Amino acid sequence: MSRLDQLYNKLGINKENGLYFLNESETWIHKFPYRISRILKDVIKPKAFYCLFNDAKVEKDHPKPFNQSFILFFDNPSPEEEELIHKRVINFNLSLVIFINRATTLDLYHGNDFTAGVNQLKRIKSSTKLDEFNDYSFVNMLRGFPLEKLGVRKNFIDIHLLNNITDARRILVAQDGLKLLPKAANRLIGRLLFISYLIDRGVSFSDQEYIVGKNKNDRKVSFRELIKNKASLYGFFQYLNNKYNGDMFPLTELLDGIVIYDEERVVNNNHLMVLFHLFNCSKFFKTGVS
Repeated sequence: MSRLDQLYNKLGINKENGLYFLNESETWIHKFPYRISRILKDVIKPKAFYCLFNDAKVEKDHPKPFNQSFILFFDNPSPEEEELIHKRVINFNLSLVIFINRATTLDLYHGNDFTAGVNQLKRIKSSTKLDEFNDYSFVNMLRGFPLEKLGVRKNFIDIHLLNNITDARRILVAQDGLKLLPKAANRLIGRLLFISYLIDRGVSFSDQEYIVGKNKNDRKVSFRELIKNKASLYGFFQYLNNKYNGDMFPLTELLDGIVIYDEERVVNNNHLMVLFHLFNCSKFFKTGVS
């Protein structure tokens, strides 16, 4: 039995309570919102992942906001593969922790703490003893111990914002309304959520001039104002793709070297005003507070 198989058994996690395997993607691909499934299957590619309380439900064409955490498991990646793992997990921003099985040790990393360096997750523990990872057992996860231990906020993005996402998407893609392509709406909202998350985590984007401010609150205001300025917003998106990983929310699609999709061309100022109201949690939406 492999070390990871032993770890699953030790933690008490299995297919019945939330363990999924990459090579069995046909059994879980439709259980999560499209963006999350695609990133797990085609970008991050863990050997396995665990999601407790996966109650994601999908209305017709309108997935509900998903705010659960994942535990990701990787098996002996190369140095080049591991560098990408850290970078992509940071971008994913839904990982509680990640386990990396190596030839001699099992390493545990914080899925949301990249204070160890640029595109580098903070290592919590390295050990050969499976007993040292009991904090992340199924029973302890039910009790909420990992969240207490890691200091992770369960709702790291404003709850009003999460509640309003589905309404905003409906407005954007409505055929009798703004008629934005669904994939453009999904990627645009996802990208803006990712930026909001980074600001909330204290990222300052010091090497650009699109989002500015001396503190987190100033940068939040700057970000929200940026949403209304299409040229500047897409300039920042390009900066973000260059700095992080453009595969997460691609701006363009190519087929045989020909551009077949260009998000900037299909998004207009009316779409951006809906998103401006969304990220300001305004009374434009029923749960708005401003």
